[in-house]
Amino acid sequence: MHSSMGKLKKPKKTNPFQPTSGVVPPYLAGREEELNVFQDCLDCMADPKNYAKGPMALFGPRGNGKTALMLHMASAAAVRGAQVVKLEISELKTPEKLAKHLTALANQSKSIQTSETRLVGGTAGVPGLAEAEGSIETHREHLEPSLTLALGTLGRKPCLILIDEAHTLPLDTGRELLNAEQSARAGGANLQLILAGTPNLRAALNKMNATFWSRLDNRRRPLGLLPRADSLDAIAKPMRTAITDEAADLIMKETHGYPYFLQIMGRALWDSGHPTRTPITADAVRQATPDFTRSKSGYYIDRLNDLEMDDLLMAACAVTETAQAQGGFAVLTNSDIEAACKRAGARSHKAVKKLFEGLVHAGFLWADEQSKDQMDPFAVPPWSCGIPTLSQAASRRVRALWPDVHPKLLPPERRAEASREQAAPHSTVDANAKVDQDADGLKSRKCSSRSQFPLY
Repeated sequence: MHSSMGKLKKPKKTNPFQPTSGVVPPYLAGREEELNVFQDCLDCMADPKNYAKGPMALFGPRGNGKTALMLHMASAAAVRGAQVVKLEISELKTPEKLAKHLTALANQSKSIQTSETRLVGGTAGVPGLAEAEGSIETHREHLEPSLTLALGTLGRKPCLILIDEAHTLPLDTGRELLNAEQSARAGGANLQLILAGTPNLRAALNKMNATFWSRLDNRRRPLGLLPRADSLDAIAKPMRTAITDEAADLIMKETHGYPYFLQIMGRALWDSGHPTRTPITADAVRQATPDFTRSKSGYYIDRLNDLEMDDLLMAACAVTETAQAQGGFAVLTNSDIEAACKRAGARSHKAVKKLFEGLVHAGFLWADEQSKDQMDPFAVPPWSCGIPTLSQAASRRVRALWPDVHPKLLPPERRAEASREQAAPHSTVDANAKVDQDADGLKSRKCSSRSQFPLY
């Protein structure tokens, strides 16, 4: 029997590029400044006379590596002996749920630190926690003392607390957490809180605590596209090779330095059989491009569906057409974007604000603070499309699905031009628009039957 089986084949090396898998990339490129700030925080935690400087916030459009960076920081903290607590949003739906969860964690932490046996269902390990846990459901005024006590107990030894998707924190829960964290640190707790979220994290946190954002100082870290050198390192270093200049140009043209696209390009190169330690050539990139494009197209479809489900697709198209008319996103003013939102159907100031904030929250619009003039305190960071070329995909989808609506989304200076193009013989819709439809060829669930603008 054994002879018929033969020898087991040697398993293939695992592809080190695993986008969307919730793991740290094989090489975390281009985040040295953020890691230096975090290293400074760890050094403070290691000094009993200093302790952590305060919370840290990572924010930016999805796909820029916020979660991966948090996981890397968690590993670095654990290596240095800190306890790591990752709070899930599902555990933070109400202040009461947060208090119960942190109380349980604090009790467990106390029991471990003192080598005491934890009582099943009890909180005898931490003085005062049993009373707090028993009262939090009926006595709302005890919430902040309970949270402060729990965080103070966790902070008896260096403790890193991570919250991803922090922009979705309920307002009451976030307010209680931020206030309690500040009180616990003021009482000597050795805590380091890291929050990560989409570009509207700032607005969400300011609603919870008006002074929180300003107190972050250099610990608020916007995460956007990677520079060329870092982008190429993200692929070359895990494959232990170099990239030719022509191949580098192709990679940048396809990925734009967007971390998620870099990971799927690396995966495609690896899966195409390109050997490690062999320079990546333009031909190798071309061979990997079909797989890369399939993954990229699927990602665009998901993001476009997100925009459509949130009633943002028309506004995204209107902003895109304005940017094309004026020479790019970087020259757009807030007034330009507001005017585009009005063309997309917003009938009131409140509706315009809702669309504007929705596009920022979705990462369609992104103003990277690091791209502005750092020497000018009044400088405004330029706008960009947070997910590269998603703007073009949004415009093509609207043209394909609602050709009668699309002209109404154009800025005035482009309407006459569009009318002339439409009147020209043999006028056709961009053939590439088909790429942006759902994989099964069906039109969107929510807006396909609309013949007019959505009303806000």
